[in-house]
Amino acid sequence: MINLNYNMRTKHLLIGLFFLQIAHLSYSKETVLKGLIPNYRELDSTVYMDKSISVIYFDKLGRDKMVSSLIQNDGTFQLSFDIEKVLDVQIKSGTVSNTWALVIPGDTINMNLRYNICNQKFQGLPSPFYQPDFDNAFVGKYALIQKQFWDFTYNWLIKNEIAQKLYKTSDPLNEKIGQIPAILKPYFDLHKDNPLLYEWGVNYLFYGLLNNLIRNNVTLNYKSIAYPFSELTESSEYSVFLGMMGPKMSQKYGNLILHDVYKAVAKGQFSQIDKEEKMAFNHLFDNSATSKDTVICKKVLKRVVSYIAFKNFSDSIVLAYNKSFYNEVLPDHLSELLLANDIIDRSKNISFISMLHSQDLRDYVANILNEPTSAKINIADFKYSGSAIIKDLLKKYKGQNIYIDIWATWCGPCRSEFQYYPGLIEKYLGKVVFVCLCASSPEETFKTIVNEQTFKVEHYFLSASQYEELQHEFKIVAFPHYILIDKNGNVKNNSFRPSSKDALEGVL
Repeated sequence: MINLNYNMRTKHLLIGLFFLQIAHLSYSKETVLKGLIPNYRELDSTVYMDKSISVIYFDKLGRDKMVSSLIQNDGTFQLSFDIEKVLDVQIKSGTVSNTWALVIPGDTINMNLRYNICNQKFQGLPSPFYQPDFDNAFVGKYALIQKQFWDFTYNWLIKNEIAQKLYKTSDPLNEKIGQIPAILKPYFDLHKDNPLLYEWGVNYLFYGLLNNLIRNNVTLNYKSIAYPFSELTESSEYSVFLGMMGPKMSQKYGNLILHDVYKAVAKGQFSQIDKEEKMAFNHLFDNSATSKDTVICKKVLKRVVSYIAFKNFSDSIVLAYNKSFYNEVLPDHLSELLLANDIIDRSKNISFISMLHSQDLRDYVANILNEPTSAKINIADFKYSGSAIIKDLLKKYKGQNIYIDIWATWCGPCRSEFQYYPGLIEKYLGKVVFVCLCASSPEETFKTIVNEQTFKVEHYFLSASQYEELQHEFKIVAFPHYILIDKNGNVKNNSFRPSSKDALEGVL
């Protein structure tokens, strides 16, 4: 099942599905993907081929992770990843070829993967190029598991009229959930040798129901939900559910959060404010603010926004409201999961893990926040994580134009753009600093690629947490992504590619 238009960072398109193999299973097992490309030595070396294999999966918080491996000279590849539950993971090569695999913790998945020439044209990829035949790659028991899984996912579930009707009826939510087992039973009676599919199907439809109701702005008290199993299982729809709850919280508490933060600023809690500034905030609170008052308030906020005390305070306010909202509408275990994600994504302040009741989640979040912030090549260590990297670049290259290329080692379009850098560097020598930020990639592969380059730019290797912050700040949805910062500090997001070399002339 090859998707030629896949966007890795668009989470709601993932079919990565979590569910339990055994109800009490709560520890990680090393799972191995290994394979052979039997025709590897016969491939034409002049035809482009992405020589990496990657697996994308979710952790216990619903956060996507990726591991990668280079294809060896003998055509073999092997990588491993630790999972607690049976998952549906994505296996991919480059940017245009991928498939899904139902994976059991502790198993070894074997693939016999042939590459064929593809003459289709994709932006950033040379034509022709080699493309893996994922459809016929699985061997052993996984050949049968994948056939059943694909049959259910891509044929039965999508086309089943009874299942689709479930989303359209006006029956109370718990009554709809009660109908799910009966809807799925006829299909799974045909596949009794793979009971794992049943649990997956129940939970996929279960979260699909919740998300459909949220999309249609139906207000629910989720505490009343009758869950399909005694212990919550997860699916890609579960991951979507986590992401959809944030906007719902903002709808209810967004204005209150702003009010509390503004009030603290107006009290001079972070920086002394004069009489005129205090008056402007008072007008803001009683809805009588003039345009002048608004300008004054913005200047005060700009003055304090970089203060650590202000950031910690505003983060604590947001997280407190988030926790209140989640506790109000969600069962305790779901509330904890959403709050854990918020702590990671928003504050990155380890002190906030005290807001979590589960010690297991506290430890898990602490490990993520304590992750090393970066690796580096030819450049000083970063002092900040995430989007603060941009601040570090602005400080280092103050008064210069900075062109930032955010790329990944497995991204064909990213690497095909590298050929245009020598001409750009020569043309804009002394006028533009070119910086490449590599993310979501194996570090050894990154080092190999960089060391083979004949041109010289500033290279950074980003940790997962750094890239997540950049992704959030600059709304990055795909690789490659380009940012141009001019010498006055103005930022042009989603900038042009190196291959559009004449475009740079118009903005300098």
